[in-house]
Amino acid sequence: MAELDGAKIEDDGDEVHFLSVPGVADAFERMLDEFSHETDRGAVLIAADIVADTLGSIIDELRPTEFSDKRMKQLLGYPGLLATFSARSDVAFIAGFIDANAHGSTDKLRKLRNHAAHSQGSFRLANHREILRGISDLGPGVSGAVNRLATEVLIKSVVDNLQKAGVSIEEEIGSNPFSTPTDVLDEIHKRPEAMEKLEGRVPRMELAVAVWILLGLMKHKQKVMRVAGVMTPSADP
Repeated sequence: MAELDGAKIEDDGDEVHFLSVPGVADAFERMLDEFSHETDRGAVLIAADIVADTLGSIIDELRPTEFSDKRMKQLLGYPGLLATFSARSDVAFIAGFIDANAHGSTDKLRKLRNHAAHSQGSFRLANHREILRGISDLGPGVSGAVNRLATEVLIKSVVDNLQKAGVSIEEEIGSNPFSTPTDVLDEIHKRPEAMEKLEGRVPRMELAVAVWILLGLMKHKQKVMRVAGVMTPSADP
């Protein structure tokens, strides 16, 4: 049983934590990097592409071995039947490759992606809190844990960056205004504009953390099914 800041998620005691496996940890790192300089709209589109690609790879790997690579490529590529996010999510759920929580989360992300892609003017994640919470609704207590973890990760990132900048400032003026995490937080609280900017980044970080957990759960189920022999060719009737 893995624990995420008080919220528990099954991981069957794997030797490698389900959030650290290839395709999950690197996706989270990508989101942390790209979301830091993306708009809310861009962040949503990136997250949706990552999940859609993961669904495609899961369907590809867990398909019956009799189903040819060529036919699979045709289905997943445009204008194939599984080219869209919604089709991949629904088929993966119907086939049992993802569970109901993951399917609900991907469906909410798809709706958020549609809002982001088609909205006129500016798009702000803060205006879509209910959908954002739905994406992170992956188990008891997970949604609340996502909010807390996102805030902690964001604050740590800001503190680390300003402490590094403080070293250069000290070389120029002889003192470091950001020598400790407390100094950094005190300085931020003195500046309303800095606080507002920081708070505006929280929804993007929540999206990154929620998608990270979603990917981990999907990849873990993929592993369980692979070990159970889902890919074994079906016997002739």
